[in-house]
Amino acid sequence: MPKPKPKRPKSRKSRPANIIAHERRRRALEMRRDGKSLQSIADTLQMTVSSVWETIQVGLRETVRPASEELRELELQRLDRLTERNKAGVEKGKVPAILAAVRIVEARAKLLGLSAPDQHELKLPGGAVLSLLVDTRLVSDPKPQ
Repeated sequence: MPKPKPKRPKSRKSRPANIIAHERRRRALEMRRDGKSLQSIADTLQMTVSSVWETIQVGLRETVRPASEELRELELQRLDRLTERNKAGVEKGKVPAILAAVRIVEARAKLLGLSAPDQHELKLPGGAVLSLLVDTRLVSDPKPQ
């Protein structure tokens, strides 16, 4: 009797769970691109808001470039509209408007990857210096509650 051929292990990408996760990322990105709130996406995809946020972040970093690039462009357009609406308050010197403008600028810099890592130097015993780059973009994004 001939030996049965060994089953080839499924590649990571073709596992059903990974296919489902990829589809969720795609749908979440498209819904966000269309202006849906995180809560609306969470309700539709039967996920928590924090899971939707994480899913969108992963989708933006992955090679799902067409949807993520569109979403990035749409977010930039939204930031432009917010900047324009806030302009009068900034010109009048209103503190809340100025603070909002700073947050908009920070959001734009993060979205475009312009926030550079902070450089720190630690002086070690014996005179050695340890140079560190700390990427605050990875730790300063609060997850939605």
